[in-house]
Amino acid sequence: MLRNLFYVLLATLVFFIAMALFPFIAVGYILLLGYAIIKG
Repeated sequence: MLRNLFYVLLATLVFFIAMALFPFIAVGYILLLGYAIIKG
């Protein structure tokens, strides 16, 4: 039972970290895409 709770907590933590990092990843990806388009 405790192990299940631990996994739920871990999944929640990972989800929140992903949500926090998503804007940075999106911005980085857009910049990379823009750079690739400009460079041709």
